[in-house]
Amino acid sequence: ESLAVSVVGERIVESVLRLLFVDAATLWLLQPDGSMLGVNSAGAARDRYPAGKVVMPRGTGMPGRAVSEGGPVWSGDVLSDNIPYSEEIRDLFLTRGSVAALAVPFRMQGKIIGALIASDSVGRKFSDGEVALLQTFASQAGIALEQARLHEETERRRREAEELAEVAR
Repeated sequence: ESLAVSVVGERIVESVLRLLFVDAATLWLLQPDGSMLGVNSAGAARDRYPAGKVVMPRGTGMPGRAVSEGGPVWSGDVLSDNIPYSEEIRDLFLTRGSVAALAVPFRMQGKIIGALIASDSVGRKFSDGEVALLQTFASQAGIALEQARLHEETERRRREAEELAEVAR
């Protein structure tokens, strides 16, 4: 339907809800300073992590652990398991409730660029099959996001070339 990066990101997190039957999903992208920016959220996470508004400091939270460890991480209760979060996000969990979470690194062309998180009610245990499924889905989603990014770049360059041709005329 659309190759806009924002639309593809939205489809990714919406698909995670249906794929794993979870309450929430968030796509976090790694920033140049090592922090993580929540760029797309679905389900209960849409209010918790509004797109482009929440930054997680380097190495903190489930997204930071998935990126630093380079593999899947999960917790039945992120607060009880003492997952390191910033004060702001810890307060958010305290007011809205803790979650069980599964995080996998998100790769593009083999390079880790962020993390994909599925979260549900405290106590949810993610099976080995669900972990593998989210990892595989994240790999495919990385390809889709890269295709969308390349499409947007191609369209931008096409518009620039048209503008230059117009000026030349």
